[in-house]
Amino acid sequence: MVSTAWFMLHRIREACKEDNLDNDLFFGTIEADEAYIGGKEKNKHASKKQNVGGRTTGKTVVLGMGSRSGQLKATAAPNNGKTIRDVIKETACVNSVLCTDEHPSYEGMPKYRHKTVCHSAKHFVDGTAHTNGIESAWAVLKRVCYSIYRAFSKKHPQLRLNESAPRLNSGNVKFHALGRIDALLRMCAWKRLLHATLVNAL
Repeated sequence: MVSTAWFMLHRIREACKEDNLDNDLFFGTIEADEAYIGGKEKNKHASKKQNVGGRTTGKTVVLGMGSRSGQLKATAAPNNGKTIRDVIKETACVNSVLCTDEHPSYEGMPKYRHKTVCHSAKHFVDGTAHTNGIESAWAVLKRVCYSIYRAFSKKHPQLRLNESAPRLNSGNVKFHALGRIDALLRMCAWKRLLHATLVNAL
């Protein structure tokens, strides 16, 4: 029964994937930020602790992009500059305003109007440049992970993000709960996740 429930949960997460976000480029003012999700090493059992690296050790790296019009896309991605820049190029229209922090991975994209805020210097807003929107999304995601699931496993991270993104994209309180359930049922159409695919990806 446990394995059946586990498989069903991941099938629902697969259904939550918003295909339109893969086809429609974000435009206007876009915020991008990376987050490190997972428990602290000091809180783990001794057999699971990794005694290397810094505060990001053992965490899952997630890149989020949010347009000021309300769209959100979260992607599990390695923490390297090329991967981050590639995801941005696949998601954002050229000539868009790109707001980020001072992380060097965002440098070297001349096709965007890049604005930065220096968080390390306690500067969080500079005119229209800020990443408050995407950071609010991270706050919601982390509350879900730590209060409901109590952890964020490195196994199938994109499926877990698939579940969280619609909470923010279509979770506005203006929408009736039954309307959101109906939207989820429509998203299930033509989507299939085989058990063998899921297990072999572990």
